[in-house]
This record gives sequence, structure tokens and C-alpha cells, in this order.
Amino acid sequence: MNHSETKVIINYLPQYMTDEDLQLLFSKFGKVTSCRIVRDSNRISLAYAFVQYDSAASTANSILELNGHQIGTKRIKVSYSRQSSPNIKHANLYVAQLPRTYTATEFEALFSEYGQIITSNILFDESGSSKGVGFIRFDKDYQADQARVALDKHIPDGHSEPLLCSMHITRHKWMRQVLGG
Repeated sequence: MNHSETKVIINYLPQYMTDEDLQLLFSKFGKVTSCRIVRDSNRISLAYAFVQYDSAASTANSILELNGHQIGTKRIKVSYSRQSSPNIKHANLYVAQLPRTYTATEFEALFSEYGQIITSNILFDESGSSKGVGFIRFDKDYQADQARVALDKHIPDGHSEPLLCSMHITRHKWMRQVLGG
């Protein structure tokens, strides 16, 4: 059986969710053979996870039933996981000085003309306010580069600060530079 038919990626997970919580939620659709929330070196959730099933039918049912499912204040996105390829190695785009009023829909709309967006995320603080920072993963690295060239230093309508877009530094280094942490 093809790996891509039995593995899902889950985005926008609440920070408090555990591997056990995830396993319990996804096991309703079939036998889960592996389940893992991705965490940083400090064991803090990066808000996404992978679940592997033993059958394609279970995988399809979990996507159908759980994509858009509300968990606390988060609405999760469930889709087929893709094998990593050279074309997506540098397909992440990091965006700072994002208008703090932007919704996820507005954020994706701004970048969608440059290619297929696989995932996107705006960072929020504990109070639910935007930090003005977001991440976009495109389907192909050249799409991310086109978006970076077009939108770096672009000032969105109705806002005064230009966007800052970067692809070629690590997420942690970029977060330290932009967020000062």
C-alpha cells in the first residue's frame, strides 16, 4: 500500500493537545499504526502532527470527518501527507510585519496567486492577538520564491508597514530576529 494513501498531516492543533489525545481522536476511523505531534527541541508543540493508518479507507474517512473539526479555539486541517521532495525543501516562506488584523483567509488570499498553498499559519499570543508573523508552505520552492520576490516590502492595502518575507534562514533564527526571542 502506498504511504501517501495511509498517512495524514494535521495542522492547527491546540498547543495543549497530547499524542494520546490525538490517537484517541483519530482511532475512531480505524487502526492507527503511528501518531506523532511534531515538537521543537524544548518539547513544545509546533501545532502539527502525522497519523498513519493501516488502510486507505480509514485515512480517507478521517480526512472527510475531521478536516475543519473544531478543537477548543482551533479548527484543524486534515489532509494527505506528502513525501518530502527536492521541490519543497525550500518551499516555506516566513512573513513578518503582517497586518495584525489579518485572518487566515486574508493571509492565504494575499499569497495564493503565486502557487498552491499547502499550509499556512499566523502566530497568536495567549490572548488571541496576532503577533504579526506568519508562515506559508507552497507546493513548490519556486512558488515560494516568486511570492517572496513579489511581496517582500509590499505594503498591503489599508496598512502602513511593509511585509518582510524570507525563505533562506532557519525558522528559529528568523523567529529570534523578528520576534526578538
